[in-house]
Amino acid sequence: MTRITLGITAFWVVLLAFVTVFIYRWQEFQRGNQQLVSILQTEARPTGVSADGYPDLPSPVQRYLTRVLPQDLAARGLAASKVVQLEQTGTFWLNNRWQPFTASQVNSLSPLGFVWQARVQAGPGLKAYVVDYYVHAEGGLEARLAGVLTLVNSRGTPMINSSELMRVLAEAPWCPIVFTSEQFSWQPEDAHSATVTVRDGDNEVSLTYHFNEAYEIEAISGLRYRETPEGAVLTPWRGRFWNYAERAGVRLPLDGEVAWLLPEGEQTYWRGHIEQIRYSQ
Repeated sequence: MTRITLGITAFWVVLLAFVTVFIYRWQEFQRGNQQLVSILQTEARPTGVSADGYPDLPSPVQRYLTRVLPQDLAARGLAASKVVQLEQTGTFWLNNRWQPFTASQVNSLSPLGFVWQARVQAGPGLKAYVVDYYVHAEGGLEARLAGVLTLVNSRGTPMINSSELMRVLAEAPWCPIVFTSEQFSWQPEDAHSATVTVRDGDNEVSLTYHFNEAYEIEAISGLRYRETPEGAVLTPWRGRFWNYAERAGVRLPLDGEVAWLLPEGEQTYWRGHIEQIRYSQ
């Protein structure tokens, strides 16, 4: 009888310890994520955009901004916008199959930055919680199974910093006000494309935007770091955008996807849809 009692007691002690660790790890993860969001929201400032024809930008970028931004930026409150908040749904290529995800994101227009928090189906009954970010010129990616077991935790390396800053540029069509940022240095390519280079701290990346006949951004292309068994390798990378519609006074693409361009062919790994978006002062 004593052995049974001791066994039951040990079971409850172990269970309590497990639950305590689970709660602590989950709360630690959430606090860290919220701290990143708070930094963006506290330090964000307007870009100073105005609808004056954007004379200092390449002609396809001028036409694009005239197309997607309203003339009455100030009246709509967009000129004073500091952050962009959005909700996404989509699928992510994981474990050799498309897994659904939902995500919320906050973007700072100036200084450049974002925090992306996602819940990805990692298997039957399993969810991975992911935070992807670029804050204070530092990038990071952390993924935890059930919010507790660490799967990936990378931050502050030249590779991750570059990759996350590249993501800032890639997602600029969702917050086109940022195209007027002083950190953007433009190089025209032809009548329907232009390349931007951004320097932020020790990080520098470039991305080319491709515009269709309506002067909407339909594709992006550049070199981005990809993890391989041999280490991080700069790899051709491409994104596509479509389904433009007006949201919060701005014309933007509601759908997009990104892919690696590998010798064996294109490898699409992310597809997303904008459910909600808000420009906030």
